Amino acid sequence: MISRTIFAVIILLCYNITNFAEGRDMLKIIPHESKEIPQYGKFEIAIEADLKYNNPFSPSEADIELHIITPAGEEHIMPAFYDEQDGKPLWKVRYAPMELGKYSYYAKLNQTQTDKLSFECVSNDNNGFIRLSPKDHRYFQFDSGKPFFAVGQNVCWTDNYKHYFEKMAEHGENFTRIWMIHWNIALEWTGDDYPGLGRYHLGKAKWIDEILDLAEKNGIYIMLCLESFNTLRIKQPYPAYEGNPYAKENGGMLDKPEQFFTDPEACRLFKQRLRYLVARYAYSPYIFSWEFWNEVDILEKYKSDEVVEWHREMAQYLRQIDPMKHLISTSFAGTAGDSAIWNLPEMEYTQNHQYGSKDIAESIRHWTKRNLDEFKKPHLFGEFGTDAGGPNSNNDPNGINLHNGIWSSVMSGSAGTAMLWCWDNYIDPKNLYYHFKPLSQFVSDVDWLDADFRDASIDIEEKSSLRVFGLQNDREALLWLQNSDHTWHRMLEGKSLEATKPTVISINGLRDGTYRIEWWDTYTPDNVKNSQAKCENGILRLDVPKIMKDIACKVGIAD
Repeated sequence: MISRTIFAVIILLCYNITNFAEGRDMLKIIPHESKEIPQYGKFEIAIEADLKYNNPFSPSEADIELHIITPAGEEHIMPAFYDEQDGKPLWKVRYAPMELGKYSYYAKLNQTQTDKLSFECVSNDNNGFIRLSPKDHRYFQFDSGKPFFAVGQNVCWTDNYKHYFEKMAEHGENFTRIWMIHWNIALEWTGDDYPGLGRYHLGKAKWIDEILDLAEKNGIYIMLCLESFNTLRIKQPYPAYEGNPYAKENGGMLDKPEQFFTDPEACRLFKQRLRYLVARYAYSPYIFSWEFWNEVDILEKYKSDEVVEWHREMAQYLRQIDPMKHLISTSFAGTAGDSAIWNLPEMEYTQNHQYGSKDIAESIRHWTKRNLDEFKKPHLFGEFGTDAGGPNSNNDPNGINLHNGIWSSVMSGSAGTAMLWCWDNYIDPKNLYYHFKPLSQFVSDVDWLDADFRDASIDIEEKSSLRVFGLQNDREALLWLQNSDHTWHRMLEGKSLEATKPTVISINGLRDGTYRIEWWDTYTPDNVKNSQAKCENGILRLDVPKIMKDIACKVGIAD
């Protein structure tokens, strides 16, 4: 006869087994169509879940996760994101395997989990994600070890990314910056079919999917800007707070815009949005970085200590939930930015924005050097232009400011070209893309990671308007030789332009020997003239012709 204790144990086991089976039924993985996933490729599965919820975007109601065990035994947890297919709810998970070999995975919801499935990560020619270079703190590199040097422009919003990305790729550009602003691809806002605070616009989310597909097709890497000062600004310039779903007037919790950085519920909801972004988009190597804010310092009331702590908290959370470890940054309207934020270890590269400079080449050189020296991180010029509102094309119809900005940033030690702001009312209608192709070719074979460049040491014999921006080590040099009178503002004033005088420049600190000299036309692709010169006693002398605008030069030891 079975004792009461044993009987109770049997009943309990049967109950648990039944619940376990029912749990399996309520959570089901629809496997990936292939058992082989290319390294850094998109692994995507769907999950069917029988659960009740009010807000499917809230992890407190629908906390579905995929646990992924890498070949090395490390566990990555990817949150599932809510989507709809044919009008029916569906959860999906996206992930990029970074390690070759066999992966196993299972889905989990609270205490319920599915059986384990597996896939094999196989090699391909994808370079992977972009990281800080461990070899040189000024530059970026892919997981493959190849350098990534950014050549690009802003395309912060448009209804035709296909057009821009194809034009950019055609002219050697590989980098852009896109805003998640409410008139473009914001997931949260009020009106225009937005579903409310803490809920996301699936049409906009789908649009971002399409943008990432276009980016991959055209080789364009994206600095994805998550917020802009507009959303916390009441007064001019460019206020948008009246539509902010976090504002009390719209059913939110904020009495004042600046409370966004300290209100616990606002912070919780922003983290929820970060979670959705990671779940849906972090798989993509074509997201170069997450940029928290565009020009955060010109929101309605900027309080440095509160904004610093917000950046620290959000960056640490983002790093915790993003297994692909995308880079993180932010930006400021004031060119100097906020040093307290740039000094945060969580901010992995610095940026400047600069408008209205009469001599953008010198401004970029100054700010690039300042940031590199002070913060010891890669640096990018995220925005520049003749004016912040978008230039009158008559100010600079031939793109002199654009040209000088991209060449001076490269030769000042930046990790990429300065990014002109005015894409839709200037670069595109004036068809100024041609400025990028020669520069893209110039930087394509530079060994940015191992070169250990320093500022070029240059002497100019014949003093004139010639100036030289450059980088060098003891065996090579990159130079941009420019007529300093050739600026957009001087041309706007109608002042005549005279060529520099023919002269000789000396590059100091090179090894003695024979050097290959390449003279590059900075306006015409594939137009390079070659010569040789000897370096003696650490000095290489080069004959420089008269220059009306600018030329570039590559110097490399031949023996």
